[in-house]
Amino acid sequence: MKFAHISDLHLGRKLDQGSPWEKKTANVLFDAFVNLIDIAEADKLDFLFITGDLFDHIPTVDEISKVDMQLMRLTNTYIIYVTGEADYLSKNSPLWTYKFRSNTFLMNGEEFNNCVPESRMPVRNSYAEGIADSLYFEKYNLDIYGICQYSEINKRNDLDYVYAHNTNRKNILLAHGGDKNVSPFALDDLSTKKFDYIGMGHSHNFRCKKEYNFYYPGALEPLGPEDVGEHGYIKGYMDNSINSVKFVPTSQRRYKTLEVEADDTMTNTALNSYLMSLCSKDKHCIYTIIIKRSKSCYLDFDISLVKEKYKILSVEGESADGADFKKLEKLNANNLLGKNLKRIRESKSPNANAAFAAYAHAMSKALWGDDEDLDIEDRVADMSQVVMANKQIVESKKQEIGVLKKHMNNLADQHSKLSNKLEKYPDQTGNLNKIREKIREIEYEANTISFKDQQVDKIYSRRRLGFVLLVDTPIALALAYMLTIGVIFAVVFRDVDGWISKTLVCVGLFAVFNLIGLVIYNKTKKQRNKWFGTPIPQEEHIKNKNMLKALDIKLDACLSKETEYKEKQKIYLQLSKEKEELQRKMNALEAKYKEAVLVSGEL
Repeated sequence: MKFAHISDLHLGRKLDQGSPWEKKTANVLFDAFVNLIDIAEADKLDFLFITGDLFDHIPTVDEISKVDMQLMRLTNTYIIYVTGEADYLSKNSPLWTYKFRSNTFLMNGEEFNNCVPESRMPVRNSYAEGIADSLYFEKYNLDIYGICQYSEINKRNDLDYVYAHNTNRKNILLAHGGDKNVSPFALDDLSTKKFDYIGMGHSHNFRCKKEYNFYYPGALEPLGPEDVGEHGYIKGYMDNSINSVKFVPTSQRRYKTLEVEADDTMTNTALNSYLMSLCSKDKHCIYTIIIKRSKSCYLDFDISLVKEKYKILSVEGESADGADFKKLEKLNANNLLGKNLKRIRESKSPNANAAFAAYAHAMSKALWGDDEDLDIEDRVADMSQVVMANKQIVESKKQEIGVLKKHMNNLADQHSKLSNKLEKYPDQTGNLNKIREKIREIEYEANTISFKDQQVDKIYSRRRLGFVLLVDTPIALALAYMLTIGVIFAVVFRDVDGWISKTLVCVGLFAVFNLIGLVIYNKTKKQRNKWFGTPIPQEEHIKNKNMLKALDIKLDACLSKETEYKEKQKIYLQLSKEKEELQRKMNALEAKYKEAVLVSGEL
């Protein structure tokens, strides 16, 4: 018995609301469902299990009919459907009265409301009671238990009392839930239920506990950033027991969260470049970006370039928390604080934003301390205090400039040394590709010669002529016996009396015939090679052996060269990585240096 198990399609849900690509996702979930039906149709499944939240809400008749139209394609497949908390069986749900045109069975304990012919109808078991429905499919000797959800919130453990009643049959349980608000249960309690397969819905990610035959297929397509990893369906085969159950990924969409550390050396350009490199690894992903700031990072970042190129659903930490520094500038427009903030902000330096935030934060801390509760409207500085605070900060920045210069010079020296080393160890990618191609050619040639060498004796056997047959094969020996005996009886035995004499004559003639064949064989090797192309095995084997030996020498040389290139490439990659990291540090220091220069006014 072959089956597929799906859940949590949430048909009708709007995905990625507010995103530029929201409209393009309108049909994503239904398309995934249609694709699953295509797969089920091609695989000629016996059963399709749907364990809840097929719809994102209580469905309308039109929505049910649209799904039913697709399920009708599965003419020989039983569809077993239990509802979840999203598409639950409320009193007014059209699912109660809708007559399926497909082979769909809604496990609600009511009369079958579908178009399945009487000959294929299952039997409802006598132990189908309460909310646990149970159907028996005689062809498969199979009991299927199903539990629907009848409300949006259900804090009752629906699995508590259900168990496999007839262990002489195969038993499957289909249900929905697993958290405190939707049929909570303890996983370990399921170990005593005696089910061959427990198919659940509610979790949007694939989960399983194989020792309990317990499986969540997860949502067919991820529905939000929390639905990470692969998504798809479960495919199973059941004989006397579960033979195989495997998860089959089919989703076309993926969500991923990127976390980026940002300190006071991080520039907007560097952040954009880093995010671009991360997103380029999977261009089809939908990303949530979290910028984790250090306490000293006050720069407002702008990653609009990344948003234009990739699907960025949300960004956390793009703007710096804390005081509104532009408002601080406006409130202090008539003193040195406001004037310096304006000077820095209006400068054309690419480090202006970082310098603006750093200066505003430093001055705020110098003037008002760490009082975060102080309202921005009250942050108007006294002129004398501003002058003193500014003087301290400028002096501090000048000292910082000196330290940064020294550090930058040290890094520049290291960078120069690394560049010189890299000249000695250039990129070996080209050489490695060439030598590997040569190795493949040699290996191919060696395999070809080895194969030909194995065929030499076979070719020779097929082309042997004349008396050679008398000395090389068992068949030839048998023919030699027959020929010898024939000649003896035809010519000799009529004149020879006694069995001893006759035997001696046979042996003698047989030896003569073989000797003649051997002589002819040895004398005609080269001639037959010339006339018929019949190889001389011994010579061919020696020739092939010498060719293989020469190729082995070439291969050893190439492998040695490959090892040499690999070692050089390893050094190259290590040096390149060090150089890249050093360059990043230099860029960060340069940005910090320019920021300090801008704050100090030493332009």
